[in-house]
Amino acid sequence: MEFVSTSAMYFAAGVSLNPPQNSTEQKDSEFADELEKSLIDEIREKGLTQYAEEATQRKKEQMRQGILERMGLIPSCINNDL
Repeated sequence: MEFVSTSAMYFAAGVSLNPPQNSTEQKDSEFADELEKSLIDEIREKGLTQYAEEATQRKKEQMRQGILERMGLIPSCINNDL
C-alpha cells in the first residue's frame, strides 16, 4: 500500500488547503458555491437521469456548433437533423 499525503489528496481533488487571500478570490469562491448550490437544486428538481440527458444534449449541441464554426459554416443555415 502506497502512502499518500493529505495535501496530495486535497490537491488531486482540486481543494485548496489555504482560504482565499483577497476579495477577488473570495468572490470567486462565493460564486462557485452559489453555482454548485443551484446545480444541486436543478438536479433535485429534475432528477439525476433527466438532468444527465439534458446535459448530454447540451454538450452535443455545443460540440456540433464548434465543429460547424471550425468548418466555416453557419449553424443557422444548416438543417438541425444532422
